[in-house]
Amino acid sequence: MRRDLLSGPISLACILVVCWWILPVLVVAQPATTYSVVFTSTWSNTTHPLGFPANPHFSGLIGTTHNGTISIWTEGEIASAGIEQMAETGNKSTLRNEIQSARQVGTAGFVLDGGGISSSPSEVALEFFVNENHPFISLVSMLAPSPDWFVGVDQSSLRRI
Repeated sequence: MRRDLLSGPISLACILVVCWWILPVLVVAQPATTYSVVFTSTWSNTTHPLGFPANPHFSGLIGTTHNGTISIWTEGEIASAGIEQMAETGNKSTLRNEIQSARQVGTAGFVLDGGGISSSPSEVALEFFVNENHPFISLVSMLAPSPDWFVGVDQSSLRRI
């Protein structure tokens, strides 16, 4: 009796092994979409003629893509140590560490870490990736010279509708 290689228990075992190796790749692999964000500051002596400060500038951009379970900042809520440090000094290190912690547990994805605006008006741009697991973006920058002002986007959804 002739036995085909692709029938019986051996073929079932081969199919299971192939599925065991390929299926996780198919489940995990998700298409990512590339986005560009351009932060344009129009703040100037012309737009704000009364009390316009000397040396107006913005710190480097910092943020992340994430799922809906986290927020790096929320209007009206108490700021994290990272947001507080960024808003007061422009230093991004503590906030970057907070984002890395969120990445380790899977709630944050791509880290957005870009340059600042050394003299307003001007602009800065950066590219980032969004996938189905992390379809939201939060992004901030310190506004100086102020004691604790910052500008930002909180949980903006980039999910396709």
